[in-house]
Amino acid sequence: MGLEIDIENELAILWQKIYNSILQFIMDKGLTDTPIELQNCCIKSLFVTSDGTINLTDYNGTKDLAETFDDFVLYEVYQSLQKK
Repeated sequence: MGLEIDIENELAILWQKIYNSILQFIMDKGLTDTPIELQNCCIKSLFVTSDGTINLTDYNGTKDLAETFDDFVLYEVYQSLQKK
């Protein structure tokens, strides 16, 4: 076939697009530095700082940077925000 896809690179690009879309959504709504409760998501809430850092809190009370969670978690957060 001759077509090789660097899956890891493509997934990293997708992750960054999702991250940036979440940031843009929060900034457009003026919700930086405000805890946001999520519905129908594995994450209880997110908090975006004014410098563009996304912090997530799960239902077990784990609070950390988005980068420390599995990729699918960020995708669920994105989908949850799209329903708002």
